[in-house]
Amino acid sequence: MLHQQAWSFAVAFMTGIVAGMIIDLYRVGCTLLKLRKIGLTIGDILTWLVISAVAFGLLLVGNWAEIRLYVVVGLVIGLMLYLRLASQTFRGVVFRAVNTIRWLIIGTLRTLIKPIKILLWLMQFPLRVLRGFIFLTMRQLEYVWSFPQIALHRFCRNIKSKINPPPQT
Repeated sequence: MLHQQAWSFAVAFMTGIVAGMIIDLYRVGCTLLKLRKIGLTIGDILTWLVISAVAFGLLLVGNWAEIRLYVVVGLVIGLMLYLRLASQTFRGVVFRAVNTIRWLIIGTLRTLIKPIKILLWLMQFPLRVLRGFIFLTMRQLEYVWSFPQIALHRFCRNIKSKINPPPQT
């Protein structure tokens, strides 16, 4: 009987510590995401729902979720000890882990994107040369196409000026 109560107290104590860790994860998430009032409200509700579900699950495993005074005391002591002794350290570790993961993801993406950028640049160079050649050819073709028309226009203008000379004043 006493060992069962000690086990229940230990499970409640660990449940308090787990609840503190969930609260710290939420605090880190709020800091990183810079949530506003509505986001904090929704986050608070979701955090307490998660804590309630986890606590119920752990207490169900520990003592069939029987709530006795020593279970409540174990929860409170576990939460308070965690918040006093380990909360700052845990949040620091989580911040460093998130920043390290972010650094790894960004570094990996930069490493993967750099060769693609170089490949695209190498592909663009011949295409730019080809585009310049096509534009030059088009301008020459335009000149060749319009030259007979321009020559015919000039010829007609010269003939017209000879037939109808401008009036002399």
